[in-house]
Amino acid sequence: MYLGKKNKTDKDQCSSNCSLSDSFGANNKQGYRDLVLNMLQDSPEVSKLLVQLHDHERLYSMAKSKDDKSRMELAQIIADLLQYNQNTTQHELIADVLMGIIEKAEINLKRALAERLSLIKGVPLRIVLNLANDEIDVADSILQKSEDLKDFDLIYIMKAKGVEHSRSIAQRPKISEQLIDLLAEQEDMIVAVNLANNESITITPRSMKILTNMSMRSEELARPFIQRSDIDVSCVKKIYEFVGEELKHYIRDNFSSEDMSVIGSEINELVKEFGNSEDEITSPPENLITKAQDMLKANILSPTVMVDNLRRGQIANFSAQMSVYCDISVEQVDLIIKDKTGLKMVAACKLADIQKSDFVNMYLLTSRVRGARMISETSLSKVMRSFDRIDKPMAQKILRSDLH
Repeated sequence: MYLGKKNKTDKDQCSSNCSLSDSFGANNKQGYRDLVLNMLQDSPEVSKLLVQLHDHERLYSMAKSKDDKSRMELAQIIADLLQYNQNTTQHELIADVLMGIIEKAEINLKRALAERLSLIKGVPLRIVLNLANDEIDVADSILQKSEDLKDFDLIYIMKAKGVEHSRSIAQRPKISEQLIDLLAEQEDMIVAVNLANNESITITPRSMKILTNMSMRSEELARPFIQRSDIDVSCVKKIYEFVGEELKHYIRDNFSSEDMSVIGSEINELVKEFGNSEDEITSPPENLITKAQDMLKANILSPTVMVDNLRRGQIANFSAQMSVYCDISVEQVDLIIKDKTGLKMVAACKLADIQKSDFVNMYLLTSRVRGARMISETSLSKVMRSFDRIDKPMAQKILRSDLH
């Protein structure tokens, strides 16, 4: 390495650094020469780093196998350069050199650079933005940690790059209320989970409402969300009936008796539901129907949510949701579920545009109500063929003749 040769002259160092200008594509070669000469006098440490940068970048580019050690050494030299105090001209010329490296770097080097530079404050904004707008494997650490990115930079990146970059931004330790709302409004489940897990932020009222509605259909989100210190009790009450027994137990153990008294009636309804005979379906109470209607208005009632209720054994909840989703009475839902042929359920699902996979789950998960512990492969194949064969006009005839 050049630094090891004590007899190297300033002229030789300038020559080496001028080749650095050629290699890295600095815009102003005369300015670059002046930069190196000035730094030899005023900032010898920076000049040495520029020589090291040239040697390491040249060797790294020539190497057939770009090992982690070489990559990290090069990234460290760049990080060290950016931490020296320089005047505006020197700062801009060094930024030119580093941009030249970044623009031709392969992804592993970019990722290493991003990881180092994400921890440094005062990195030239054009370098930060270049890395932040790269593919997510490079941008991730910059988006999560860089203090040089401001709100308007992050908003632009969110709109330009899409949800993967938003998922990283949601993990930042400092996020403004405007950004929190913009992130939540994307209604992406991973963004929402990252926000829920981000204990360094305070969830806004607007985002609290969005995350509550999303938690009703995802325990992966509900779990960290209900454990937040800033969670509103009213949100917990809304989520309670849509989660499994493990999270119900957590809620009962971690909220006050006053809070529990509010949801006590819902607990009793669930106990009654699980105690019912398999041959009967309790007509869902009015509050479950009202909640299903609210979910439909909020556009969060879906076949997936309905199937999740069946998996948790909540038949009355499913009955209320199917009644609202399919726009039929709860009495009709009762007949549909108890129909051993499966044709009524086929008809209801066809008219509501419910997909075949969701229909199959509904049919299988309601089998205990029909007194069937197991459904034979033959019976399942028959009902699936019926689903393929029956169209909407036929479905209307089936429901009209059998339900009225």
